[in-house]
Amino acid sequence: MTVSKISSLSADELVVLFESLALRQHTSNQEGDTPAYNKIYFRLKDIGTELRSRSGDQRRMLLPLLSHKTAWVRYVAAINTLVVAPIEARNVINDLAVKSNNEFATAYARATVNALERGTFPLK
Repeated sequence: MTVSKISSLSADELVVLFESLALRQHTSNQEGDTPAYNKIYFRLKDIGTELRSRSGDQRRMLLPLLSHKTAWVRYVAAINTLVVAPIEARNVINDLAVKSNNEFATAYARATVNALERGTFPLK
């Protein structure tokens, strides 16, 4: 899906697409399919950018995903909502960094906590 097609979707449609892509990225990560993982990464980034560009920064629409049953979806939603809901997003990241049912989410969350503490995590 191109950026122009993403911009034509409603915020609700973007959230559904975001969730679907995060789940696919989780599968790609588990299967070691780096090309698919990377492609999905950029699509998720495009969705975050689109939501951010909308009136009032609509990344808040991703907040329900912070309680998703899949740890990876929670992680990806959390890093995309750090600016708009820092306490809620940081709590999810901290919880995942301690332990989750997904080794990738735990590892990424630990790295994110370290980057946030060092001030090197890019907040936009």
